Amino acid sequence: MFARVRWFALGLICGAGVIFVGLKYHVVHAQDGIHLVPKVSADFSEPYVDVRQFQVTDWNEHPELAAALVKAEKGHLVADGSVEAVRQTMDRFFDRFNQSEEPVDEQPSARFGFRTSEPDSRR
Repeated sequence: MFARVRWFALGLICGAGVIFVGLKYHVVHAQDGIHLVPKVSADFSEPYVDVRQFQVTDWNEHPELAAALVKAEKGHLVADGSVEAVRQTMDRFFDRFNQSEEPVDEQPSARFGFRTSEPDSRR
């Protein structure tokens, strides 16, 4: 009987700990690991957020999380995600641009009428 009470008490303590963390902290999964960030206001919104694939528009949907990260001096997590999103967008743009571009001649001077392979006959 006392063993059941101990397990019940242990479950109560663990449950209270999980509720406390969910109420007071954001658990943020970023590229460099998992961060425990204090919330700006104590509520149960966004207890766990994976920001590894966040785009700029995603940060607009999570202003409390962005404010909490900046307040906790972890604003680099917001900037890293935004910079990564911009970099990926630019990579996709340049990939499409490079695919649509015509092949480049081996000798670009030939396009402009210069003859580089023949000797000058005027000498």
